[in-house]
Amino acid sequence: VGTTTEGKNELKKLFDGAVPMDTPKPTRLIERILQIATDKDSIILDSFAGSGTTAHAVLNLNKKDGGNRKFILIEMMDYAETITAERVRRVISGYGEGKNAVEGTGGGFDFYEIGVP
Repeated sequence: VGTTTEGKNELKKLFDGAVPMDTPKPTRLIERILQIATDKDSIILDSFAGSGTTAHAVLNLNKKDGGNRKFILIEMMDYAETITAERVRRVISGYGEGKNAVEGTGGGFDFYEIGVP
């Protein structure tokens, strides 16, 4: 169900050739876990969101099977908006150009930044 190399290649497509994380999880792996462990109306919590693979997988599954899964991501590192949230934005609206274009999944999300812990 994928390798970190596959995860890196996904990020390259999303971020115009850049790989902002060293060991991203492949979306296929998280999709498979969600298929086994959730139903179409589940709420999925990822308290170490990293590059946002979990949100990407949830959005993909909802598009594939008409589900209404929701996700809550938590990331305390300074890249939460520039990498994690940006990935989710691009997955929702679509990314890439020409023959490499990937259609967006649709959906939506809100990004919140809390104060000092």
